[in-house]
Amino acid sequence: MKGLCLTGWKYTINVLAAMRTADGFGFDDIVIAGKNRLDEEWIKKVARRNLVDLVGGLKLTCLPDLEAVLEFIASRHYEPVLLECKEGEDVDAFDWPANPIIVVGHEVTGLPLNRFPAAPRVHVPMARTAHSLNLACAASIAMHALHLHEAKVEKESV
Repeated sequence: MKGLCLTGWKYTINVLAAMRTADGFGFDDIVIAGKNRLDEEWIKKVARRNLVDLVGGLKLTCLPDLEAVLEFIASRHYEPVLLECKEGEDVDAFDWPANPIIVVGHEVTGLPLNRFPAAPRVHVPMARTAHSLNLACAASIAMHALHLHEAKVEKESV
């Protein structure tokens, strides 16, 4: 199993972009958490138009806060991996755990790291002045890195 959790998101278009990538890379869960109002029915309608499989594939879960996220992660036996701006291992070199859920925070405020004391951190290396990416872009890069890691592990086991 693998999942993606977006916390502190601001724009619905970012949620949709991340959903499409998660579905394309075979993720099981996408968790949207935060105080922003999300019209779940509208999201599901737009997702269908964008060929996101919310019926037999990706499962959308909307949660109100970080407490609910932590409970969800524990109940599904996910291993959280925190996507940070500058801290942690290069996302392309990371040795992903068996049941990862990539947890992404707001571009400016990030994640409350004290709530995930044992979770590994990964980051997307930046080449110039910009030190962070749009939430959906960063999440997509991490999901792709995990996808490549899984393909490599599968190829090595054959």
